[in-house]
Amino acid sequence: AVAEGMAAAYADQPVIFQGLSTRWPAYKKWTREFLVDTIGEDTPVEVRRPMALGSTQQQWSAKVPVQLFAAEVQTVPGLYLAEWYPYEHHPQLLADIGPVPSFLDEDWLSLIPDEQFSTTRRMPIYWGGTDSATDCHFDQSNTVTWNACFKGIKRWLLFSGRSFPERTWERKLAAQRLVRSGLASPMNHTEKSSGFVTLEGIERYTAGKLQDLPENITFHWADVGAGDVIYVPWRWFHQVH
Repeated sequence: AVAEGMAAAYADQPVIFQGLSTRWPAYKKWTREFLVDTIGEDTPVEVRRPMALGSTQQQWSAKVPVQLFAAEVQTVPGLYLAEWYPYEHHPQLLADIGPVPSFLDEDWLSLIPDEQFSTTRRMPIYWGGTDSATDCHFDQSNTVTWNACFKGIKRWLLFSGRSFPERTWERKLAAQRLVRSGLASPMNHTEKSSGFVTLEGIERYTAGKLQDLPENITFHWADVGAGDVIYVPWRWFHQVH
């Protein structure tokens, strides 16, 4: 009853569960060496790194062996392995995630047949070095999500996008509005890119100098450390460093 009450009370705002993932096998097992050995050192992975070109932030990307990425990520600022889905070929890694509390474990997408939307394609691993970052976005299909941090610290910036004029699941259109308004700087690397929210953009917002954004945006930020889990409600924009 207590868990159900908490879930109802906090369903529509971000929540950090401190120390939750310290109980999971992945927290202790997932070292660089373990992941490289498990995946296979020559397995190709897609890596990214931001680059400033002119007035926009571009994203360099390439496929490299996971062993090379694991070695370089320790010393190359900004290097990032994003949206990596190793579970299809290494399902044993899924056993290292959890136990997940019932109020985070409800998954309506599991009702979709696996051949159309596999469970192994819905739980990516994000692995980045110092100064790596994701652009500002909300998750596709207006999904609710959580993220566990096993190493290092991630700084999250979050704000609700539910009052944006775009009320469909088209996150690309909502993301483009962030750039047009001046809140975010452009970043071009995929069709769903939105850019980075900057300190200057937030200052312009608080001074009322942005165009075409709802006036009731409230910004939240928090540091999520190793062992913590953050819950992100549906259609909440987030940017992670």
